[in-house]
Amino acid sequence: GFVLLGVILLDTMNMNPSAQKGTQRDEDAIEFLMEYTDWNTLYSTLSSKNENQSENEENHYNIHEIFKGIKTDKEEEENENISIIIIKPDREKLYEYLRDSKFDKTFWNEMNAKDALRIDYKRFEAFTSSSIEGGDGGSNGDNHDSNSRVFGLASVLLDANDILSKDDFYSKAIEYMKEVNIDLLGVLCMVIVDDEPKREIILIGNDNEKFGESIVNQITNYLLTHEDASFLDIALIGQHEHDYHHDDNDSAQTRKKNYVE
Repeated sequence: GFVLLGVILLDTMNMNPSAQKGTQRDEDAIEFLMEYTDWNTLYSTLSSKNENQSENEENHYNIHEIFKGIKTDKEEEENENISIIIIKPDREKLYEYLRDSKFDKTFWNEMNAKDALRIDYKRFEAFTSSSIEGGDGGSNGDNHDSNSRVFGLASVLLDANDILSKDDFYSKAIEYMKEVNIDLLGVLCMVIVDDEPKREIILIGNDNEKFGESIVNQITNYLLTHEDASFLDIALIGQHEHDYHHDDNDSAQTRKKNYVE
């Protein structure tokens, strides 16, 4: 139950209205799982981890602060066989524990560029009408039709500056793109700032593909100028010979972080 509960809490940001992701069904599921999850087992696991964690570590948590209350069976306690019964955790504190563990900056900073890109990666393929009618599709990831457009999205829990500052980031990204056989890589960066999500995207075109860089240009122009994307508070804040980096910004010249809706 805890695994499912954690997924829902993280995906909905604990039903934070600003995330605009949670539904009544999510709230019902959270309440059900909060009530019926085996908190005894979870408490034991987290306590062991907590004991091995230094109080000086950035994401150190006192487990007793997460859980609302602990009762012991006095009769068994006298026999030195203590039975711990957990009431249930404080929902907000539990969410904060999960969120901070997920966004653990030390974990993400220690990861090399390639591992950071592939830890949460998804591949997509779009077809032109000619490739649908006559192409083989190449959906296995090894090959793709010359008229198709193949791209990948890698989600990383770092801001763009941190991922870009990793050793040999660009060359490792191109290397990874060749391995997974894609023409375009979008790096979806997200961090939490003042309890609000701040999102950035880095677009990288494969310079070995005849249409790779043009895709980057087209997507960049669409995001910045097309009326269908006018609801986005977004701006181009940097570029490289082969990559375009966007920030949810109200000015192309500043580094103000806003949420892209």
